[in-house]
Amino acid sequence: MKANKLKKAIFPIAGVALSVVGAGVAQAAELTFSDSFEPMVTELGGFGPPVDFGEVLTVEKFDPSLGTLTDVMVRFTYNIDSSGTLTNNSGGDQSNISVTVSTDFFLNGATDPDPASDAIVSLLTNSGPIPDPLSNPVDGASVTGFQFYPSILDGATVDFDPPADEDMIGFLSSPAGSVAAFIASGGDTDLSIEAATQSGLNITGGGGNFDADLTTLAGATLEVMYTFDEVTEPPEPPQPPTDTDVPEPASLLGLLAVGGVGFVTRRRKS
Repeated sequence: MKANKLKKAIFPIAGVALSVVGAGVAQAAELTFSDSFEPMVTELGGFGPPVDFGEVLTVEKFDPSLGTLTDVMVRFTYNIDSSGTLTNNSGGDQSNISVTVSTDFFLNGATDPDPASDAIVSLLTNSGPIPDPLSNPVDGASVTGFQFYPSILDGATVDFDPPADEDMIGFLSSPAGSVAAFIASGGDTDLSIEAATQSGLNITGGGGNFDADLTTLAGATLEVMYTFDEVTEPPEPPQPPTDTDVPEPASLLGLLAVGGVGFVTRRRKS
């Protein structure tokens, strides 16, 4: 079952100085969205038209009301986990058996053409968003499950349970023209790509006289991180103190009394 997980986080970048922009303060910040599907039995996708291509991964585009978009970082993480059994039907004991399950991931743009989706597919596959998935392999290593058997007795069944394998590929898009496609406008607020797989099994040794009963699970995560200049209202400037010393009532009476004495004294001198 596909489990879409939308993750959103926003935080300022440590160590970046603030700069005044107009009446506000511009501060570099990051906003991250991600979507994933949990490991599913391969193969993913029917290798048909784009609508049937594979599992869909969707993230939000950048909201321009948050500030000015400066960079876009895209990461695509993909993995497999294979397990099962291998039976020796060769009619004799066999030695030095190597078993490898290899899975390639393929990407395509969403069903509806979108410049951001197309850019992701083109940069992650070094090709372009075209219907044929075999022309859009992820531009990274295949993920594999490998296990070596020193010997397998005639008629014996052994477990195949290698460690899961994972790989990641990504890119950074900085020029203004290349990040513009990732900015939401009107009702265009999301971008989507589709992921498919193609797996193969290779058994070395034993003359090919083995029965393999294997299951391969594949999963993937698309993560898009936006770096932008976030404009906020500047803090209120410090105000000068307005408190003044007010004499106590008793002090006021004393001052008045002194003033009265002075006045009388001046009258007498005149």
